Parts: sequence; structure tokens; C-alpha cells
Amino acid sequence: MATVTAPVPPPPYYFDGACEKGRVARVVALLLFISPGFFAQRARISQLVGTRRLPAMTLTTGIDNGLMSYGVNISRTFERAGDIAASILKGANPGEIAIEQAAIFEFVVNLKVAKALGLKIPQSVLLRADRVIE
Repeated sequence: MATVTAPVPPPPYYFDGACEKGRVARVVALLLFISPGFFAQRARISQLVGTRRLPAMTLTTGIDNGLMSYGVNISRTFERAGDIAASILKGANPGEIAIEQAAIFEFVVNLKVAKALGLKIPQSVLLRADRVIE
């Protein structure tokens, strides 16, 4: 009796396959949304966009080879989460802790990536940036 093996499904975030499909479709840029899965895989995403020379804009900081990002400062968000966890561990009732919305958003432009991709970022864009990586 022969055994039949089902194909292994791709991981929930199949970045290699997505990048290959993008290459075939001649995608010229990438926009990444905030997702715990994306954040956990930021090193892999950084490697892929760097290797593929794909301009990427993210909605959070942390993708090293990203051309630009606009969104919350993820480090500050984690700090606030730590503060909230500490207050719960000290006895605060989680149901009484106010829900917070991020108040600080950053626009970051990475000129190192722009140069590597042969892109010129207009001065008007650079003047609006909160931070420019040179």
C-alpha cells in the first residue's frame, strides 16, 4: 500500500515566495503594514528587501533596509507595554488601566538605502522627516 504525503503548506508569512511573485510581476516598491509576524521576522524582511534591492516603506521603525517609515516608534510602544505590565504586577487592576493611543509618530528616511538603490530623495521630503539616517 502506497502512502500519500500532502505538500507542506508555507509558513503564515511566506516572504520568499511573495518576493519571487513580486519580482515576476515587476513590483517596484513594497509597503509593509504593522503585524506581530512582520515584526518578529524583521531581520528576514530586511535581508530580502536588501538582496532584492526593493524600496520598502514600513509603518513602523525596525526594518534596517527600509527606505522610509512612518508610524509609531516601536521601542517606545514596548516601553509603555512594560510600564503597564509592571503596574499590573504591582497590583493594578488590568480592567482599570486606560487604553492608550500612541501620541508620537515618526517619519524616518534612510539615505543609505536611497543611495544604494540609486534614488534621490527630494529636499522637501527630507525637511519633513523627523529623522534622517545618513
